[in-house]
Amino acid sequence: MIGYLRTDLLMISQMYHEMMERNRKLFLIVLSDNELAEIREKAQKHPRKLLELLTNYFIRSSVDLFVRALEVTL
Repeated sequence: MIGYLRTDLLMISQMYHEMMERNRKLFLIVLSDNELAEIREKAQKHPRKLLELLTNYFIRSSVDLFVRALEVTL
């Protein structure tokens, strides 16, 4: 990531979409079959990991903006 919100989010969304598209059939099978609960749990880690990455990105971006604002006022 390079620190530009629009560019970074576009890159993240494209990579995530490509990964989900490659694994689409597998995800559909796992989500529809109750006997694959253990695999389903692992498959659901992808959206959770994306949420974690985005949360960390926004926290870091907010801190960076706050620090820059402080530097300007000092």
